[in-house]
Amino acid sequence: MTPSGRGRPWRGGVAPSVLLLADDSTAHAATILDHIAALTEFSRADWYVYNPRDVSSSRLLDLGEFDAVVIHYSLVIIADTYLDPSFRRKLHEYRGLKIQFIQDDYRWVDRMTEMMRYLGIDVLFTLVPSKEIPKVWREDRLPGVRKINTLAGYVPDNLLGRDVPRIGERPIDVGYRGRTLPYWLGKLGQEKALIAQQFAERAVAYGLRCDIGWRETDRVYGGDWITFISSCRVTLGTESGSSITDFDGSLDRRVTDYLRDHPDASFDDVFERILAPYEGNVAMNVISPRIFEAIALRTPLVLYPGEYMGVIEPWRHYIPLEKDFSNMDDVVARIRDTKFLEEMAARAYDEIALSGKYSFRAFVAEFDAVLDESIKVRGRASKLRYRLALLEPNPRLVKQKIKEALVVAERLGQVCTVARLLASHPDLGRLWRARRTAPGPVRARALLKDLLRLSAIRKVRDPETGTTFPFDISLEVDGARQTLIFRSARKATEGEPPADIHCVSEAHLRSLLETRRVTRILFDHTAVGNALEVRLSWFERMSFEMGDTGIFDLACFAAIAMANPALGARVIMTTMAGTRPEDVEASATAMGQSGVAPH
Repeated sequence: MTPSGRGRPWRGGVAPSVLLLADDSTAHAATILDHIAALTEFSRADWYVYNPRDVSSSRLLDLGEFDAVVIHYSLVIIADTYLDPSFRRKLHEYRGLKIQFIQDDYRWVDRMTEMMRYLGIDVLFTLVPSKEIPKVWREDRLPGVRKINTLAGYVPDNLLGRDVPRIGERPIDVGYRGRTLPYWLGKLGQEKALIAQQFAERAVAYGLRCDIGWRETDRVYGGDWITFISSCRVTLGTESGSSITDFDGSLDRRVTDYLRDHPDASFDDVFERILAPYEGNVAMNVISPRIFEAIALRTPLVLYPGEYMGVIEPWRHYIPLEKDFSNMDDVVARIRDTKFLEEMAARAYDEIALSGKYSFRAFVAEFDAVLDESIKVRGRASKLRYRLALLEPNPRLVKQKIKEALVVAERLGQVCTVARLLASHPDLGRLWRARRTAPGPVRARALLKDLLRLSAIRKVRDPETGTTFPFDISLEVDGARQTLIFRSARKATEGEPPADIHCVSEAHLRSLLETRRVTRILFDHTAVGNALEVRLSWFERMSFEMGDTGIFDLACFAAIAMANPALGARVIMTTMAGTRPEDVEASATAMGQSGVAPH
């Protein structure tokens, strides 16, 4: 790591040398890597990074070469895989300044406190709001330790000034990725999934084009995440954190035991039986880094009302969505008001993203001030042992390389499958190339998911193979919701041939897309289940999750189809015809321009 000292002189006249113990694996989310990079790039100190994860010991690393050691929140100090006992002993014996960043302050509090005292932490940067710190990191728990409130994330510099699509050109009305969290985190911990599930259910009636997910398999990272948020008119959100702090781990154990005996118990059941007395024991509601990212990408926010640490205000920086959804009509009206969204996005961008108050540079400047007040620079060590320690054999890196190779092999197999599908179905190949003409960015991975599902429908509808499936897929147009629906239905007998196609003609489909009488395309598999498996050949099969509701929103395909109505209509017709598009065209022509399929 190249030293990074710069700027105005330190109190003692010499920039201190700081060792950062952090898990800087590239597999981490961008917010973690941005936090590490900010410390090492923007600080006026000289920083050196060492990753101790999965390293049993280092005979060469000498903490005495540094004026301070900082433990990053990417390491869990009580877990041996993150920080081996040998490193803990080094830290215990080290007499320089020791600083720790911690997140997820709502768990393992007692064990973390005990370990911090053993390590001899001098300064703790915590997400616990300032007024709540005495409840969690009390003075009798950590005597003499300076506790400082910090944010979970900041405005990323690399997102500022990006060329993003205008809101009116974005193909997704509402986009969001949440996460299902353990019950013992309390009511606040459930909101990330609840806002997704309940909004997705209600959005159907409004005809909104949504790309909303809350499972781990729905997660989006890296450049794909930036493209995704830039494709949305609005994104949902809630406060992060928890409304229950589990000091000794007993709540986690009690909930786990209860769910083992009652696997179908809902959160409300568990809350009533176990959690209710602890709700609100510590108010750990904080602002998520995702909110800063959305603001930087000029994507308006629809959020549950909350404090958000005083950073953002309702109706000024975000659209408040009541937790009982009582103002859903008003929220949807605002989502459809492009001028209103553009004004809100610009205001949030100017007042939050460009203010500098919530930048990584501002955060590091505050950190440097604390460092300058607390540190004693002892002289310039050579750092020779540090550099040699970086060359020691590292089992973690070996395992990481093997894992990366396996991921590459898996992706190569997926690419081969997709390439073969695109080559065998020219209309899908043309659709793939047409993604560049769609309004706003279309994520390649998201479009591939749509294309694979269209391929699955084509396989099921194939007259030569469709009889092997215990279900069939029909095509319907819901004019009231401006929605086209591929709908699965179980066959009365497995040997039934594919059902007759009761749909519009290709010409009428094209008209519906051109005039925006169809703005959304769904694959409704609820009559069969929330998973779809299609065998491509004797050795290859496609398996898909269709979401918890069994409905998959083909949002990327819809965006391209509306931008290229002729191609979109052709893909829909050939998809329903399997390998014989002339059959579907003949059937549709016989029906004339009837419009909506019978239900």
